[in-house]
Amino acid sequence: MLDAHVHINWELPAWMLIPLAIFMLCSRFLTRLQARCQALVAKINAQEGLSFDAGHILGKPPAFMVFDRQHRKLAFCSVVGDTWRIHDFSWVHSWQMTWRERES
Repeated sequence: MLDAHVHINWELPAWMLIPLAIFMLCSRFLTRLQARCQALVAKINAQEGLSFDAGHILGKPPAFMVFDRQHRKLAFCSVVGDTWRIHDFSWVHSWQMTWRERES
């Protein structure tokens, strides 16, 4: 009689553990960094009486920008030192961008 029992080996090869560990550490770091950004935005809102939207962060942490459409303000933030600078929207309208094409 044939034995229909099949053994499946679920162990990961040792060489896969290093990339998996690196992935997990990076994922955890980015999740914590995003949480710090949202906490900083909440702190700014509480201290300044504004309503910046932590769901619409522009830029990549540790430095980023957030906007308050209701009060027409924007804030440049840094989670490194929990610092920020608030500007009026009119400050943005004075920005200029220069586009240059470079040949390699």
